Amino acid sequence: VTDNHPFLSYTYDASRAKKSGRYALGYVRADELHTALMPRTSIDYGSPWKLEQPDTVSTFATSNQYAADLSATRRRSERIEVPEHTTDDLMWLFGLFLGDGSLEPGRLTFSVPTTDRAYPRLIAVMDSLLPGCAPEVRADGITSRWSSVALVELFERNGLRTGATDKRIPTWVLSTPESQRIEFLTGLIDSDGCATRGRRGLSFKSVNHALVADVATLLDTLGLLGHVSSEAAGQRRIRGYASQSRGSHRLDFPADPRVVARL
Repeated sequence: VTDNHPFLSYTYDASRAKKSGRYALGYVRADELHTALMPRTSIDYGSPWKLEQPDTVSTFATSNQYAADLSATRRRSERIEVPEHTTDDLMWLFGLFLGDGSLEPGRLTFSVPTTDRAYPRLIAVMDSLLPGCAPEVRADGITSRWSSVALVELFERNGLRTGATDKRIPTWVLSTPESQRIEFLTGLIDSDGCATRGRRGLSFKSVNHALVADVATLLDTLGLLGHVSSEAAGQRRIRGYASQSRGSHRLDFPADPRVVARL
């Protein structure tokens, strides 16, 4: 920085009465600073989020020979096992969903190829939620689908939306412990993140600008500074083919050891 760059610091005025306080917050030139405190990590805070649970009974309309428009209930027999509060594995799964997941009535789909390094963990976490329930894997191995009304409710009731342009990070994520926020970020990177050759950090890319801004806020809670760059929409050629781009947004940030250790 230049010599006259201002930093918010403390000033000392010896002429003031001691009981009034001789130190005060104020802007100080860079060439007048003697010591600087530089944050190198974030302060751990927060607590696991108490999850909104799916229903244990289903309510539906029915009729019989005596009356119509009747309402009935029945207990669900699904073998879903949801913890009361968020865990590291569940936070990773939620993060992965924001990049590569989608919801349909009664079905949860992840577009994670079976050859992807994140796939074994996806299977393990899903097996803990739906023990013994194998996914329906598409013939090309690109997508895996689990059929469960309760599982879809778990995601929806805790703020996880579907649709590339509609997804957002639920605000409660920012109040979870550091380890869970890091796992959530790791899930995002495992889905739509990369470590570009020649660069010294990591990046997350999406067509959803609001989601990218949410990820930047998540980085703030971890003491990491992100930089957003946008690519305009319009006509372009991709690998020799004419294409209509919707535009995209990329968030670059440092390869923090806490994050890299989980990748």
